[in-house]
Amino acid sequence: IGVFGDPQTAVVGDFNNDGKSDIAFARSWMYNIGMLIGTGSGGFLEPMMFPADYNGNPVLIASQDLNNDGKLDIIVIDDDLNSIGIILNTCDCCISD
Repeated sequence: IGVFGDPQTAVVGDFNNDGKSDIAFARSWMYNIGMLIGTGSGGFLEPMMFPADYNGNPVLIASQDLNNDGKLDIIVIDDDLNSIGIILNTCDCCISD
């Protein structure tokens, strides 16, 4: 994932609840979070980028369902702003039937 702009850290989880592993990564100095959706056969779909609401330096991410809605949320540690950000997974597309 080095071609996606200086990724500092990554976390693996099933972010779209399809039973397949996905990868979220913090893009340092790019001010966003990248997501690779797993296909289940070792490959990934085209990367998705989610802009941060600030001009910081995301250096560490973790995932957990913080609001108990069945979707993994992302916690972001920012080095420049000395802050912790939370990105709630609110996308209806992230629930698999």
